[in-house]
Amino acid sequence: MRIPAATVRLAIASFAVLTLALMGAEPVQGVQLTVNYFGDHHSSGCDPFNFGPPFQACTLREAIEEANATAAADEIRFQPPGDGPGTVFVISPTPTNPLPPITQPVTLGGGMLMAGYIRINGSGAGNDVNGLTVASSGVSISDMAIYNFDGNGIHVNGGSGHSFTNLYLGNTDGATAAPNGERGIRIDSSSNNQILFSVIGPNAISGILVANGTNNSLIQGNYVGTNATGANLGNGIGIQLDDSVYGI
Repeated sequence: MRIPAATVRLAIASFAVLTLALMGAEPVQGVQLTVNYFGDHHSSGCDPFNFGPPFQACTLREAIEEANATAAADEIRFQPPGDGPGTVFVISPTPTNPLPPITQPVTLGGGMLMAGYIRINGSGAGNDVNGLTVASSGVSISDMAIYNFDGNGIHVNGGSGHSFTNLYLGNTDGATAAPNGERGIRIDSSSNNQILFSVIGPNAISGILVANGTNNSLIQGNYVGTNATGANLGNGIGIQLDDSVYGI
């Protein structure tokens, strides 16, 4: 008698869960954290199981801190207050509180309908501050604008297997210039990363820097220095390679 493949997969999965239970371990599963407040404070953290009422304000800072507290691959999404997807949701870190680095695997994104509406504005963030700093493996960032930072829009420092998709780096909406003071995205000492379908520019030094032994980077489908219609946005340099082992 032939056993259906679905039955075999279910049996294997059940056996794996049972084995972990017998060993005293439980499968680690990530949670979805929903950013619903544009302020920049941190208090008790975001409770993924609190659906209200009362309303619980969850900021991007709190969501990153919560995701950093566990090794599970969490997901951070955005739900702007008010009228929903058509509402521009601007998050503005302050000079004394740059956003915390991302130190655990996480998926961070607004979703395709939110691209251009989720914006991280660094105009008041202080000197040499980056928008988002990645210091882990397996981080995915998508569907948002990161601009006006004195440093880089995104700085990756180590890890591997990152994905950056459908981003506006150095502009607010794919057309309106709001340059970062250094680069749109800088990747150091990392491997197997993707930068896809983003509008990158203008940025003062360069749009993209791949450096310090970074290898196996896929950079594809982006507008580097132009908007989607080909109009000039500019970057100091488009794409920089500096000690990139295998290039792009």
